Amino acid sequence: MNGRGLLVIAVVGALAAALAWQLSRSEQHELEIAPDGPRATADSDSLAGVTGPALQGSASGPGAVTTPDVPADTPPGEGEDGRVLFRGIVVRPGNTPAPGVQVDVTTDEGLVATATTDAEGAYTFRHTPAARMARASGFLRAHAEDGAVAVSTFWFQALSASDLAESLAAKDERQLPLLTLRPSVSLDVEVTSTCSGGLPASLRLGAGLAMSNVALVEATTDAAGHARLEGLPPGEWILVAFAEGCARARAVINLPRDEGDPVRLELGEAAPVVVTVQDAEEGTPIAGAEVHVVEHVRLQQYGSRCPLYSEPAVLVTDEAGRAIVATLAGDEQLTLRADAEGYPSSEGAGAGRGGGPGVARVAPGTREVVIELRKPLTVRWPLEDKGHGIPPDGSHVSIVPWTNTGRLVVPPDGVIERGELVVAGWSSTGASGYAVLEGFGIARLSAQPGQEEGRPTAFYPARYVEAVVRHADGSPAEGWHLRVLDQGNNPVKPPVATNADGLARMDLLYGGPMSLVNVSVTGEAGYGGIGIPVGAVNLAEQSGHFEVRIPEARTVRLRVTILGKAPTDSQEVTVSGAGSGWTAIEGRPGCYEATWTPVGDTPGLYLKVASPGCMPIEGVRELGAFEDGDEIHVNLEAAGALRIHVKEPEDKRYGVTVQRWDEGARDWKYQGAFASGPFRPNGSRADANGVIDLPAIPPGRVRAIDTQSGLASEGVEVVVGSAPAELTLDLSRSGWIKGTVRGPEGVSLKGATVRVVEDDKEPTAEMTAFQPSPTGRPINAQNGEFWIRGAEGRRVTLRVWHPTLSPHATRGQVVVSGPGDGHILELVEGATTTVRLDTPARTQVNPGREKYIVVRLYKGEPEGEGVKLLALLSSTGDSFVFGGYEPGTWTLWADVPGFAPVVLRDVVLGAKSGELGPATPPAGATLELHVHVAEGQSPPRFSLWARRLDDPSYSRRLDGSATVLRLRGLGAGRFELTGMAYGGSVAPIKQTIEVDGTNTVVVEVDGT
Repeated sequence: MNGRGLLVIAVVGALAAALAWQLSRSEQHELEIAPDGPRATADSDSLAGVTGPALQGSASGPGAVTTPDVPADTPPGEGEDGRVLFRGIVVRPGNTPAPGVQVDVTTDEGLVATATTDAEGAYTFRHTPAARMARASGFLRAHAEDGAVAVSTFWFQALSASDLAESLAAKDERQLPLLTLRPSVSLDVEVTSTCSGGLPASLRLGAGLAMSNVALVEATTDAAGHARLEGLPPGEWILVAFAEGCARARAVINLPRDEGDPVRLELGEAAPVVVTVQDAEEGTPIAGAEVHVVEHVRLQQYGSRCPLYSEPAVLVTDEAGRAIVATLAGDEQLTLRADAEGYPSSEGAGAGRGGGPGVARVAPGTREVVIELRKPLTVRWPLEDKGHGIPPDGSHVSIVPWTNTGRLVVPPDGVIERGELVVAGWSSTGASGYAVLEGFGIARLSAQPGQEEGRPTAFYPARYVEAVVRHADGSPAEGWHLRVLDQGNNPVKPPVATNADGLARMDLLYGGPMSLVNVSVTGEAGYGGIGIPVGAVNLAEQSGHFEVRIPEARTVRLRVTILGKAPTDSQEVTVSGAGSGWTAIEGRPGCYEATWTPVGDTPGLYLKVASPGCMPIEGVRELGAFEDGDEIHVNLEAAGALRIHVKEPEDKRYGVTVQRWDEGARDWKYQGAFASGPFRPNGSRADANGVIDLPAIPPGRVRAIDTQSGLASEGVEVVVGSAPAELTLDLSRSGWIKGTVRGPEGVSLKGATVRVVEDDKEPTAEMTAFQPSPTGRPINAQNGEFWIRGAEGRRVTLRVWHPTLSPHATRGQVVVSGPGDGHILELVEGATTTVRLDTPARTQVNPGREKYIVVRLYKGEPEGEGVKLLALLSSTGDSFVFGGYEPGTWTLWADVPGFAPVVLRDVVLGAKSGELGPATPPAGATLELHVHVAEGQSPPRFSLWARRLDDPSYSRRLDGSATVLRLRGLGAGRFELTGMAYGGSVAPIKQTIEVDGTNTVVVEVDGT
């Protein structure tokens, strides 16, 4: 492959289930995707009579890709171009096949394909030479005659003509998501208007797809602003209302909603943004430039970047270089990206980060934006000799792009001039590539946007990775794919398919520093199908060779019970899981089977089982010991439901999560994602009507809490089998608590934080947004200012902390009962102790940042938790200082990085500052990890953790790749050892070891 892109199907919708289905049938319903729209074969339905809201789409498609030349009269199904590329299946609840169901594909181009499922619920799409499926995204929608629907969202990344040709030649296939039919729902919408445009309003409902402006439903309200949308699938969607001359209104909604609970939207006055595109050097306007508009939408489960729903996602500038984004409300966030003929594409140049050449981030309130485009540059790279020489002047060098370069300009060649590599026409938006020259090898090239000199580089050997893949019986496996990933899990090149001998080889790989790669083989070139991790190779040392045997597939059975009993006919059960398709076993309610291929050293199967009114079960089941036909048993427990009504603060700064009452601890506890609900790590947001619904939650007493302010609701009892328990979290009076920390004249406030304490208790684990560091919320060290979220009715204490200063006896803390300004917290010089070390700590202290270590004080032997303090480690690592202690005689325990803990007995900490030491950090015990790999391979990168099981507890970590890894600094005691090899080619490590503080423990790892 040439590295210009891969075909990837990414499932991002709430209903998407990434489930590959192994199909082996002689008769299927097929469809060709042709240039003038779908053309059904004799077995599939035609477009005549196709109805449904998903048939409407935007006309702002991203364009087509040229596919290999094939004679126009090539019959369907003959020649490599006509073969099946896309397969999928539709089921009803319980994984019962759904025959006779229409499946549509709707993208930015509109309706591009339709097919009907066969007797086994399967459908098939063909790919023809003129198919327009590159850089498209949209909906895969199934709708049955009884009104049941299923929708999945997807996107197709760029697919070049040569990539498609090789994909076809390799007999490549893609699995589309499993579609599970559900009863459709309706939605009532009420739109009001305060702008001059008025009603009726247009409505669009979509999913927030990246790179897409396609809507699942389009409708228009009546003159009073009312509309009823029918036939909608359950899930999370974005609803947008707009009218000419008004600012659009939008809401994130979760379906189904209660009957009589409409979504209410209000159209306001528009706040348009004027965009000017100009040449960066000359300052002249660029007419005809394309301005791509991407909005930022905060969904319940994740943030989304997607084109605007209510106007073209691509605008074109006029003669003055201007375009207007017209229908914005004043509080929206956008990214604008400009492209123009004669300029490098800005795609991939920082749009995801909201910045970069040709890209502008539009903050709320912005009314004018200027985007500058730069023409290609001539860039020079100084060359260094790293043992492989510098090519002579006049040498012509081939240039190849990195896989992730996208559409950035990378010229095909360069020349050596006076010991430098000179490349004309390099992308001014920043790009990366490789220089290749026979006899010298390969050099890595990168240049910052707009810079005419790149980073110094050098030539290193060009390496290769090859794999010979065989089936379980030893026969060659043709059509599998060799994949090579760097340590960031990025492909170094597109996958290479195995030939008739089962051989795949990837050439021209960079053999310089930092070139450890993970190798796997997969059943598909995309991200679906079976993936087998096979090892790692350090390309800086050698090329790689791998012998791979594909395990024989097994049949796995699943038995689902509800409260210990087989499901009844009225109890709906849904089973899904990546890598296999579950089919119901006739005559055995709640029993299913799937074909599964065990891969890796700890083969497992991802499984998700759900039933209304029960807690879903989701996770990986390890099946290494399973034999063909073995059975998995899953029992679903009954659940209740919870509805949270949120009264939002004016500035919308909040995040909601749920706590449960722990009777044993007599306290509210966060218990992770125990509820089947839309929770993000820092809390979730309510929908358009201020509601968060949790349809499945264990019975018991719960409450809602704001992760930003710490304000909590009253508790409510969740009961199985009843209507949803309801509670209200009133955040309308939450806001900022502001103040200033003051310290002694001339003493830096750097490192000072403000902690929040309620009823003498620290915030719990889910409150990281509220108090983000171990010592509290950092202040502005320049002026001492701090900002903390608070709420009226929540009485808390603010306490100041500093590594070397002490809080004032009375003015070092303040009690507050809600938002306000002007609070003062004071720090004074207090007693501190500095401990000198005769050997510096083995850790890196970054300039301008503090490094804290844990110090514990004991009356006697260092056992248990003791009095925990934080000490500031010096920038050189040879001392640490701490304060905040009671004067007296103590045993001091300090966790010094890289060593076993330092223990100093009978130390006197007085009322005045003092100094101890020099202390000698003990070397401690050593854990050696011996990694054995086959010839032609390298040890994978390991992450090792050793955590002491008894108090005082501490941990040591090591990350690296070598045949022998040494984890040092273990004091006497029992440790839990965990280890993970990146790439998954070696089984994870988990065991308990015991050391005496001086010995060496060896752990053997077989990576052959």
